[in-house]
Amino acid sequence: MKKVLPALVITAMALPFNAAAANQDHEYPYVGVAGGIAQLDDLCDDVEGSCDDDVLFYRIYSGARLLPYFSSEVGYTHMRKFGVSGFRVRPQAIDVTTNFILPLARNLDVFAKAGAFAWRTTVDVDTEEFPDSEGLDGSSNGVDFKTGLGLRIGLIGNMSLRADFDYIPSFGSSDIGGTDDLYMFGGALEFQF
Repeated sequence: MKKVLPALVITAMALPFNAAAANQDHEYPYVGVAGGIAQLDDLCDDVEGSCDDDVLFYRIYSGARLLPYFSSEVGYTHMRKFGVSGFRVRPQAIDVTTNFILPLARNLDVFAKAGAFAWRTTVDVDTEEFPDSEGLDGSSNGVDFKTGLGLRIGLIGNMSLRADFDYIPSFGSSDIGGTDDLYMFGGALEFQF
């Protein structure tokens, strides 16, 4: 109880500040283009030689800020190939998230997000280089939980800069390539209508 009371007091003191920042017109659709680095946590553990466990990605997304504190968003993510030469994994995904927004100032928001990450991975294996890997070629589909944090800074007019951190635990399939935690760090340019 001694720790809960100070947290409630700080939250109560912050509400008028947040309410003033949230009184703007926040009901608008938006689109954005993002790019950054995606990293699989354990892919290159125990691998000798070169291994790509962090690759570039791009994401195209659209959403609508429905209320001052909530938005809903859908996006497509395309990543380069992870892995070692002879064993490559290329993920692609469509995600649907809800963003929980905390307006800090007129043009500054922080947000947390949660949703679904529907992915498809294609695995290319060179059986000459990996003779015990027969049957690993192919593709796999699945849906995983996605969560993350972000920051949006309003620029001029209807443009914003955005920074995102996304976390997808146990991404992948145990049938093809195994599962691993996926981290994505990116920046975006966003346009509101």
